[in-house]
This record gives sequence, structure tokens and C-alpha cells, in this order.
Amino acid sequence: ALDVASSEFITAAFSGDSKMLAAVTGDFTIALWLWDKGRLLALQKNAMAASFGITRVSFNPSDSNTLATTGPKFFKLWRYADGQLKVWNVNLHKGREHQGYTDHCWLPGDDRVAACTDQGEILIAEKGELKTVLASAAAAGAARLLCLAPFARGFLAAGEGGVICVFEAAKEDGKDL
Repeated sequence: ALDVASSEFITAAFSGDSKMLAAVTGDFTIALWLWDKGRLLALQKNAMAASFGITRVSFNPSDSNTLATTGPKFFKLWRYADGQLKVWNVNLHKGREHQGYTDHCWLPGDDRVAACTDQGEILIAEKGELKTVLASAAAAGAARLLCLAPFARGFLAAGEGGVICVFEAAKEDGKDL
């Protein structure tokens, strides 16, 4: 039994190696389990998330101790260390902290995470720093982006109006999108 005020789960995800499970409860508490042992590793209550909500959680595919969460006006990274789940705030710069974040995904092959907004933008963060803002989807007519999905060479962004944008890494260094 979890010490939480809710009896429902909003979102959940397994780590890439399927050894850990992260789940967000209805009161926006993040629970982290060592799945194969059935043991609760950390329980992180989020007073700020209760005001905004978390709609998605995911593990960094190359580091199971790092998670990302997004939701309306909420984009955070988390690090499991020393028996605790600690927030690792993404430096989003002024005015971007409380945008409407609709989804996120980890980019293939590295520690970068992309988050999309209800304004048609895609923010790329690396190690807690905002590196790039892509407005291409908004320019293509997606007023509101709804989801992101990674693939081997980049990621897809889909939004209202049936718009799908494909972002691929540049051939020379594999980092630029």
C-alpha cells in the first residue's frame, strides 16, 4: 500500500531494462519501484504538481536513474540517487516554466529530452539545460502539438489538424535536429 491520497494512477512507465517502474498517482505523487523485487524505492510527493498535474512519465533509455515528467505547466527531470527521487529542474528560461506541456520523449542515442507544447513548439533539453526551441511544427500549421515519438534517426511530432512533423538528426554529428 502506498501512502498517498489517491487510489488511481495517471501514468506509468518501465525503464528500458524493465527492472524499474515509475507511476504517477492521482494526487501526482511519483512512485518508483524495483519491479523484479517488488520493492518500493522512492515516493516523491509533489505539491507544485498538484496545482498543475503530471500526465506523462518516462525513463531515460540510457540511464534508468533519470526520469522526465510533463503535464499542463509542468516539465521536470528527476534523478534517483541515495534512496530518493530528487527533482532536477530544467532551466527553461523566463516565460517557459509554465507553458502547457502535452508530451515528451527521450531522443535516441543520448541524454536529450524533447517536450512539446500546446503552442506548437518543441523544446529540447540536455542535462537540465534548454538547448533548442523548434517552432517548425507551429509553422507547419500545428497550433497544438499532442504527442512525440522517437525513432532511430530522430522523432515525430503530431498535433491538431492531422499535422505530423518528422525531425531527423543531421548526418555529420548526429546531434542537430
